[in-house]
Amino acid sequence: MQFLTKKYCPNDLQARVELRKRLVNLKLRFEQDPSDLFEELAAIEHASAKTKAKVTESDLIGAVYAAAPMEYIAVLTKSRLGEKIWSWNISKK
Repeated sequence: MQFLTKKYCPNDLQARVELRKRLVNLKLRFEQDPSDLFEELAAIEHASAKTKAKVTESDLIGAVYAAAPMEYIAVLTKSRLGEKIWSWNISKK
């Protein structure tokens, strides 16, 4: 069992490199359903869950911005800004 775990669930630098490669290679075309991107992100996050290569929220946000077509950037930025303002208003109460 150890051999299979070592081969298919790497726990070292190789796992981190593979995680970064998968995040960098994400693409979303304008005609494509945005949920495809989020499903792929979930798959990447799940695959790295049992390794030392952890996916942070910043990694995920960066991957979405990098993969999204220019037409989506304004919506993503507005959504992210609205989220920050909402959380700031909640914390003030």
